[in-house]
Amino acid sequence: MNVAIVAGFFSVAGGFLGAFLTRRTEYEKWLRQQRSIAFAGFISHLNQFRKAAVDILYDTSLDQEDKDMAISECFYEINSQEHIVRLYLTGRSRERFSELKSEIWSAYSPAVNQTTRLDTLKNATSEIQAIFEGALHG
Repeated sequence: MNVAIVAGFFSVAGGFLGAFLTRRTEYEKWLRQQRSIAFAGFISHLNQFRKAAVDILYDTSLDQEDKDMAISECFYEINSQEHIVRLYLTGRSRERFSELKSEIWSAYSPAVNQTTRLDTLKNATSEIQAIFEGALHG
């Protein structure tokens, strides 16, 4: 009879442990999916911003101040997306991500030359990509 009680106890304990591990695995999968959605949204908004900013920079009907204002307005969507992405990042990567986003914004000032802008964009987007990959596969 003691063997039956012990076996029953271990069966119940195994069931609870299995349920716990399944729940944990499903949560981690869900979290990865949510991160992927947030990161993809940011990258999509960044690409839309870049296209709009280039159009603004080459618009000859705007003076430099109007270009700055128009680019700032375009960047608003990226700021909103940044807040979402930061929810899925940790400590240092969260702060570095925000710094990189600000570097990209600064690079699109009409006063910045094209070569500097492209170098900044390439370096910042590569580092952002690495941050996202680390968060997804960490």
